[in-house]
This record gives sequence, C-alpha cells and structure tokens, in this order.
Amino acid sequence: MFAFEGLVKRENSKKNVPTKFVFNKLGYSWIFPKQDHYNVGIGNLIFDPSCPKPRKNDLLDFVREELECDQLEHITGFPIGTEGKCYEPSSKRMYLIGDAAGFAETLLGEGIYNAVISGKYIGNAIKDSEIPDVVFEKYTNFLDGMKKELALYNRGAKVLYKKQRMSYWMLKLFFGRRFMDGYSTGKTLTEIIKGKYPFPSI
Repeated sequence: MFAFEGLVKRENSKKNVPTKFVFNKLGYSWIFPKQDHYNVGIGNLIFDPSCPKPRKNDLLDFVREELECDQLEHITGFPIGTEGKCYEPSSKRMYLIGDAAGFAETLLGEGIYNAVISGKYIGNAIKDSEIPDVVFEKYTNFLDGMKKELALYNRGAKVLYKKQRMSYWMLKLFFGRRFMDGYSTGKTLTEIIKGKYPFPSI
C-alpha cells in the first residue's frame, strides 16, 4: 500500500468540509478536519500491478475539487505496512509491533489500534515472565489472532475496492450501519461480524 497526505489550512479552503472518504480508481481519498487545518490524503489499499499508483498530482487534483484550494503543505509520501499476516518473529528476544510488523489493516489503512494492542501484548508478556520461551509463546498466540484478523480485512478490502458498485449498495442497504457503529465504538472486524474478540486475554 502507498499513500500521499498533506495539510490544507482552513483559511485557504473555500469550503467547510466534514470528515470524508471518497473511493476512486486508485483506492480512496480522505479529508479529516482538524482545528485549524484539514488532513488530506490519497492511497491505494489493494496491490494490483495493473492499477496506477497514486501521485502527488492526484492529491492536488483531489484538494482542488473537494476544498477548492491550490495551497497544499507538508506533502509526505509513505508506504503503509499491511503485510503482517506473514510476520514471524525471527528471535525470542526481539519482536516487532504495529506498522513495523505490518499490522495496519487494508480496509481503511488504519493501524493505530493494532499498534497499541500488539504493544500491550508483548509488554505484558515481558512483564509477566523473564523466560524468553514463555514470552515467545504468549506473543505467538496473539499473532495467530492478529493474522486471522488481517486476513479477514484483506478479504473485505478486495470485495470493497474491486467491486465498488456492489459494495456501495450492500453497505447502504444492509451492512453500513452495523459496520459504522462497530468501527465508531472501537470494535475489530471479527467482533462486528462474529460478535467475538479475536485475541487471547491479556
């Protein structure tokens, strides 16, 4: 996954725009209102060699259309680590968490929750035992749940981004309220769909 993001000062925008997601051929674009600026971005969430990658000009075009503004600051481009379903610790004395382990999910590109929860699991495992094998076993149990969760997000993203018209109507008519309510209360995708927490107890 790859994304560009930048900042638009509110005083430079001709529109007052709420939080917004716009799906497009590159993946999706976003606008997050802050106190004195908008965080704006564009990214692709499905790797497909046949599809173009987002460029700075695509972000500028998006800002011109949505905010009627040409002044975009602090543009950064960055990869989003989403390959966590393949992560295997290579040592019993060193572990990766969050984006470093590829724990961002592919549906919305969100990674903060998984970064926090993976940090809590390894932190508690180390706090509870000085034996590397015990720490390894506890974190590996957590990783099993994380990999299943990331695989579920991957399946959902493939449907959402490759079949956008069908996904739009499915969300509008059947599942949209359930997913938005679940996301807004901090539930994982497994909790929203199956009603159960995907990770072992800490």
